[in-house]
Amino acid sequence: MSESQPSSFKRILKQDWPILLLLAASWAYALWAYPQMPDRVPIHWNIHGEPDGWGAPGVNVFMLGIISVGTWLLMAFIPKIDPRGASLLEAGTSYKFIRWLVTGLMAGLHVMIVHATLTESQSMDGPMEVLLGLFFMGFGNVMGRVPANYMVGVRTPWTLNDPEIWRKTHRTTGRVWFVGGLLLALSGLFLEGAVMGYTFLAIITGLITIPLIQSYVLYKRSQA
Repeated sequence: MSESQPSSFKRILKQDWPILLLLAASWAYALWAYPQMPDRVPIHWNIHGEPDGWGAPGVNVFMLGIISVGTWLLMAFIPKIDPRGASLLEAGTSYKFIRWLVTGLMAGLHVMIVHATLTESQSMDGPMEVLLGLFFMGFGNVMGRVPANYMVGVRTPWTLNDPEIWRKTHRTTGRVWFVGGLLLALSGLFLEGAVMGYTFLAIITGLITIPLIQSYVLYKRSQA
């Protein structure tokens, strides 16, 4: 019986116990911290990691926790709702790793923001960049093994319509995301202030635009 059949959710529950344990731990920490938080806390940070929006602590505790659980549920059901979902199942551990990685990122952000709220930290830029850097490095490691689908990966008109363009774009994207993630992590560790903020913007812009440009260039070459 394949993972796309009715028993797939039970199978995913068994496979994903480590990430579900992480989600439970993030919720436990948030609920423990909630009564100790002040009435007014930062709920948004600018590019420099400084708080620029304030609200009730429940926003950080409950909304982010719900988003984390919702992210896992979405990732668990993507193979069932994507018309090409069978290809993700055929990718085996690669898609499971992506599912864990994306959910782990959200759980990590939940814990990080709750901790910043509890300790009244005035800066989140360094830890945030390190976490995002590790995320892109991990995703880059498996990007080249992501099969064509409508939900995960570089989904442009050119990659979705040509398997070879999909394959080449994702192989390059994997390398770009790994290097970009490493640079993000190093930026979070060694830079600060405006320099860190602008470095973050430059790296993220490259991580987004390079795969898009490459897929279009490969398409034009295929039409020549």
